[in-house]
Amino acid sequence: MVAIVLLTTRFKVHAFFALLVVGFGVGMPFREVLSTGKSGFGNIIGSLGLIIVFGTTLGIIMEHTGATLVLVGGILRLTGRHRAAQAMNVTGYVVGLPIFCDSGYIVLNGLNRGLARQTGTAMALMTTSLYAVHCLIPPHPGAAAATETLGADFGRVILYGMLVAIPGVHGRHVHHAIVYFNIS
Repeated sequence: MVAIVLLTTRFKVHAFFALLVVGFGVGMPFREVLSTGKSGFGNIIGSLGLIIVFGTTLGIIMEHTGATLVLVGGILRLTGRHRAAQAMNVTGYVVGLPIFCDSGYIVLNGLNRGLARQTGTAMALMTTSLYAVHCLIPPHPGAAAATETLGADFGRVILYGMLVAIPGVHGRHVHHAIVYFNIS
């Protein structure tokens, strides 16, 4: 695990290649490394492939039709330009509920970058709710796996997750953390 973290963060090696390097580094035979990678990738594509493709397609359609701009424009009219981070986080919260984080990121990334540049707001402040929703609410993979493992009621986890994710919509608290840890 340490080797993978170091390779990906410090040396900026793509995660796929970092896994291959670690596989070879622990002495796995070449064929076994390829077989393990192929079966792991195949399992992910088999279970999530269509969801990722459809989510990405939805994001592209929303971007090309201007639907995302309309949604954020409406929120900005309600909140004002000085609250662009909160507006994007409300949008991320809503968009993040039905689609996976990677698709939501694709849907909102261009808009986030433009608003961050226009308003001088840190990009990290624009996406907190999208990630909060992804981490806390099924059917997103981590939350769904935890819910299943613990035998919890999916409906209650969704309801409580939606409530717990609400602070991610307000960028001010996240801004304090970014300033404190100096990560902007």
